[in-house]
Amino acid sequence: MFIMKIAYPYFCGLLLLLLTGCAALSESPAPSPMSFPLVSVGLTKAEVEQKMGTKLTVGYKKRGPSGDFEPITINQPYRTESVSVDGEDWEVYYYFIRVKQPDGQITDDELEPFLFRDGRLMGRGWPFLRDLKKAPRPPG
Repeated sequence: MFIMKIAYPYFCGLLLLLLTGCAALSESPAPSPMSFPLVSVGLTKAEVEQKMGTKLTVGYKKRGPSGDFEPITINQPYRTESVSVDGEDWEVYYYFIRVKQPDGQITDDELEPFLFRDGRLMGRGWPFLRDLKKAPRPPG
């Protein structure tokens, strides 16, 4: 009985630690580069790429029987597209910024669009992109 009284707090602590570790597999804060907040409107494409990086490590997997781990990396930006609005060409770079659902898939809600015109960052975020795509076109 004396051993149970001594071991019980340690057992509870270990259980709490294990449960906390499992909870980390749910939605996580943005694993984006620390420089993400430093990206501001007006920067050139090259400056944004330098701040955001060209690769992002999103996890690790075991490599063969040795048990060593190798990084799982994705390209940054994750994808790009071109958009034309009122005769102006925009480039949209989608950067991976967070894990919403740890399901092995990268979905739009895990990406942040960065919008460039003439090589400069003009805005970022889904509201900016939606507003740009619905911008009223002049008659004629």
